[in-house]
Amino acid sequence: MKAAGLIQLGVLAALLFSMVAAIGVAWVYPHLRRRLGRSAPAERAWWVFALCALPAASAVGLTALCFLPSVLDSLWPGFDHCPQHGGRHPHLCLVHLPLAPGSVAGWIVATTLAAVLALRLLHRMVRTARSRGALRQLARSALFDRERGAWIVESEVPLAMTSGLFRCRTFVSSALLASLPPALVDAVIAHEKAHARRRDVLLKLLASLLSVAHLPRARRALLADLDLAVEQASDEAAGASLGDRLRVARALVALERLLQSTQARYGFAGVSFGGSSLVPRVEALLADPAAPLATGATRRWLIGATAGALLLLADPLHHLTETILGLLAR
Repeated sequence: MKAAGLIQLGVLAALLFSMVAAIGVAWVYPHLRRRLGRSAPAERAWWVFALCALPAASAVGLTALCFLPSVLDSLWPGFDHCPQHGGRHPHLCLVHLPLAPGSVAGWIVATTLAAVLALRLLHRMVRTARSRGALRQLARSALFDRERGAWIVESEVPLAMTSGLFRCRTFVSSALLASLPPALVDAVIAHEKAHARRRDVLLKLLASLLSVAHLPRARRALLADLDLAVEQASDEAAGASLGDRLRVARALVALERLLQSTQARYGFAGVSFGGSSLVPRVEALLADPAAPLATGATRRWLIGATAGALLLLADPLHHLTETILGLLAR
């Protein structure tokens, strides 16, 4: 019974942190979006992915951080803080468990919010499973072309895409091979191989699943910006490997014309060369490559500083969360 009360408090704390993070991103991201748009696409993709995952990461990480003082209490009883505030508010404590299994209202709120998030997550997982099933059926007839390093699919529709979470495969349709000059086909395949090296299918899937707690408008903007960033990153990688960024831009325009002529659009669980945002992708290839916002050393320093600050704030965060949960329980 006592453990049930602690579970309720933990779930409510996780939902609270997730909601605060989602509201914070929705408020900050419109101001941050333009600055990120001027950064190198590979770096931008990781920043946007981090923002996509922030509500889920906050729910897990900050809730765990709230329990850190009680872990220290169990190791060094002299640090026991619970007697200082007695029973004035709920205890997020592994040592002093709640006396009651939690309030009915608290269980209703926790169950309702958790169910909403679970349904959104389930909906996305079902869509992904269906699209992956369609792709697996398409791939059964594919033959591997060693010279191109891609799987060739017999199809009357121009298609180029990468699929797979860990063992990525690049698919190119026979219609695309017949419709584009070899130089542009090489650009298309180089782009898709860049997706495979970067594990972009996995990145986009994780972003879609981890972002379910975001407000709808902010989530749509984040996922759209992530899609553009991974496409531009692969465009840049393809241009670098070929030594000709203009060829990648020409391939983009040529494939977009083919797709328009066939009116073909795909919802497979993968990333496709002609997927989205033709104009900004071509403009980026015609301009000079963007500079990164921060060096690797700077990013590591920021991560370390953030982790250190959170550890130092563990006790104040613990007390603040207990106080807020106590106010909500009244």
